[in-house]
Amino acid sequence: MFRFSSLVPFIVMSLLLTLVVAVGLPWMLHLRELARKTQWRNNYRQIGLAMHNYYDTWNSFPQGGVFRADDTPFQGWMFSIDPFLDASPFYNVVASTNRPWDDPEVLGYFMYSYCSHSIYTCPAKEMLRGPMIVTHMAGNSWILHRNSSVNLEKIGDSAQTMLIADAAEPYEVFGSTTNWRDPELARNSSPQSFGNCFPGETSVLLADGSVIQVPLVENERWKLLRGREELRPDPLATQRPDTPWELGERPYIPRDFRERRNRDK
Repeated sequence: MFRFSSLVPFIVMSLLLTLVVAVGLPWMLHLRELARKTQWRNNYRQIGLAMHNYYDTWNSFPQGGVFRADDTPFQGWMFSIDPFLDASPFYNVVASTNRPWDDPEVLGYFMYSYCSHSIYTCPAKEMLRGPMIVTHMAGNSWILHRNSSVNLEKIGDSAQTMLIADAAEPYEVFGSTTNWRDPELARNSSPQSFGNCFPGETSVLLADGSVIQVPLVENERWKLLRGREELRPDPLATQRPDTPWELGERPYIPRDFRERRNRDK
């Protein structure tokens, strides 16, 4: 004869398991989010170190985008600091071509780019757009713009001036020569503005190399980070497309920089 008492242990265990899941799952998700935020801050710190190593070498921060006199875009600030992010082999191969980054002869090198380029991708978001690495951070257009050459003397208070921060959608791809945003715009207000990788706050790399988080509700504090008025660039120096660079039907030759590096030895 079936006895209800035989089900009691099973029911108790089921209730206990349900309770553990109900209490533990939110905590596990919180820990996961915390780990992602920590990784994102560390990414900013590494980029800040690379920026300052570049500065120590050239006595200025990198150009936001390198453009020839005929307006041909060659390389962006992310590519310029590659040698200081342990990506010298990739940098040397691409730089030796002396061609624009999206030239069919060069573009293939940026496909599924070298692993260090994922440093620009927020752990909470998608890494790729097709075969291209997406970047979720952008430069302050008052410092990193077309053929810029800004040093700490021009910046002044480097502990209160933004160098790089989270970008708003739509995002650029690694290699873009126009990956900057207007610090005067309200965050998440347009394709030209900054945004946030994680809800409620924007990660910011300051010109002195420190990393802070600025809540979206602190608009006055955000305005103070744009930089001194003397840094304001000519509008022509900050022109960029309203939509991000897309591969589309662009021709390219598949490349592997390791093969070329080994062949050139």
